[in-house]
Amino acid sequence: CFTIIPLIEAFFHHRKSVIFSNRILCATWAVLWEIAPFYSVFLVGVLSISRLLTLIYPHRSFNSRLLLLSLVGYLVFLILSKTIPLILGWTQYIYLKNTMYCFLLEREPGYLPFS
Repeated sequence: CFTIIPLIEAFFHHRKSVIFSNRILCATWAVLWEIAPFYSVFLVGVLSISRLLTLIYPHRSFNSRLLLLSLVGYLVFLILSKTIPLILGWTQYIYLKNTMYCFLLEREPGYLPFS
């Protein structure tokens, strides 16, 4: 439900979002929206595997630290894989007025950020 707040704000300002005019907030929003689908699919996979193991071995307890480590590890991997290209200039964030959201886009081929 909190994802609708920037849309409401942008509608009241004729699609010129005050929230997304902040560069850091726009980039953070874009990274979070890039991470969310990958992490949700990973969570469904972890849940499916844990249910399968519980059905195969009903009286066995499993290591919860390993589960927590895999969840946190994959989240860190996703965050780094989206933020490092943004920091190095290989991707850029952009606010699109027609969708009223910030997105990550790859730079043009041959673009060298430090030249």
